[in-house]
Amino acid sequence: TAASGKVNLTLTGDLTIDTGGTINVNNRGDLYGTGHPGPNSGRAGGSYGGQGGSTHGGNHVPGPVYGSLTAPVDFGSGDRWVNRGGGAVKLIVSGTTTINGTITSDGTNCNYAYGGGGSGGSIYLTTANLAGSGSMTANGGNDSTGDLSGSSGGGGGRIAVILTSGTTFGSVTLQAYGGTNSSSGAPGAAGTIYKKASNQTNGELLVDNNNVSASSYTGSGAGTYTFDTITLNQKGYLEIASGVSVTCPTVTGDGTGILYQNGGTYDFGSTTVTLSTGIFRYNTGTLTIQNFTIGNGATFEHATANEVSMTSLTVQSGGKVTHTAASGKVNLTLTGDLTID
Repeated sequence: TAASGKVNLTLTGDLTIDTGGTINVNNRGDLYGTGHPGPNSGRAGGSYGGQGGSTHGGNHVPGPVYGSLTAPVDFGSGDRWVNRGGGAVKLIVSGTTTINGTITSDGTNCNYAYGGGGSGGSIYLTTANLAGSGSMTANGGNDSTGDLSGSSGGGGGRIAVILTSGTTFGSVTLQAYGGTNSSSGAPGAAGTIYKKASNQTNGELLVDNNNVSASSYTGSGAGTYTFDTITLNQKGYLEIASGVSVTCPTVTGDGTGILYQNGGTYDFGSTTVTLSTGIFRYNTGTLTIQNFTIGNGATFEHATANEVSMTSLTVQSGGKVTHTAASGKVNLTLTGDLTID
């Protein structure tokens, strides 16, 4: 039921969803004012894993992101009016989960002027093994009016899949895209996808926004997290905000993503680290880094004049150190060597 029940199942055997079968909690999350803080006015989408789109010069502000990156159980949020976020699915399966159908927790599409899509909801699956070629989605709602009213997309939700025996995730598609917008609105930011196979120590965090540029961000509620890898694809934009602490030695992706440290704590967790792709943007917060290499196509960007200290820095051919326009300065203190290839 909408915003009151959750799909919460524990199975001692297997879970099988055949082609055409579904676990569907689309549009079953929160309305405005019934859960987490929503937009301050119309034309902004709902938020959860990613912020909803914000339009008209930022005058229509979406609510904040919230919830856990690794154990998501919350409802998605709605827009200012009648669109709901996605619902919540929690599944504990002792055997094999085979998905050839769908598990969906998408936000409501916006079909009227001056509104926004609902955010995606949550899907949290713990299973021995995962098989099949179906899909799991927690996408933000799209603007479906096609007008010029400034309606915006909802933020993506959250998905977590933890394998207690298996080491591969089969061919199951995982999506937590932000919703798309009308021509004068703004898209929602991507949600988060956490995957941990049985042979991984800490698992992988994936942020992927389907190659749609959003001015809003992806993030989490306050918490401490450790990952083996953070992957930022197709314009995924992950913010480490105040109250969030992340340790991860590897940031990778397709080169279009941004990891933005904005008040939180980031520890690369290794004495020697290479940023191989994308942008690491530093503003404020504690950054722990020792021997740092900026690889070909990667960028380390200051968004502040605050000092960053490390042992040594190597900027490889095609790598770049820079700062944001009229707000940051390159301010580095090295106790060891600086090498610019």
